[in-house]
Amino acid sequence: MIRTKPSKLILVCIMISTLLVACSSMHMEQPCRVHLSDGETIHKVITLEGDTVSFDNHGAKYDEGIIQGALIDGSDYSINVDSVSVIEVERFNIGKTTLYTVAIVAVLAGALIAVAAYELVQSL
Repeated sequence: MIRTKPSKLILVCIMISTLLVACSSMHMEQPCRVHLSDGETIHKVITLEGDTVSFDNHGAKYDEGIIQGALIDGSDYSINVDSVSVIEVERFNIGKTTLYTVAIVAVLAGALIAVAAYELVQSL
C-alpha cells in the first residue's frame, strides 16, 4: 500500500505539469504583425538596442502603438512599438487544450486502473 501512494502522487504531478504546458504557447512576433486578440498577452519584448524587457504574470497590453505593462519588479513600463524588434506573445488555444486534457486524463485513468489491478492481483 505504501508503494502506491508515491506512484499516484507522481502521476498527479505529471498530469498537472502537462496540463499547464498544453494550455498555452509562446510565439515570437515582429512588431509590424502584432494584432492581439482577447486571449493573448505580451510577456517579453526585445528593444532595438537589444535589451530584453520581461513583464509580470499579467503581461502587457498593446494599444495604439504603445506596449504598456508592469515589469517583474512591479514598476510600470511603456514603450513605443517602433522601438521594439521582437515581441513574445502568449496565446491560448482552447481546442488544442481540450484535446490534450482529454488525452491526458484517459492515459492517467488507464494507468491508475492498471496500478489498482496490479495491487489487487498481488494481494490475492
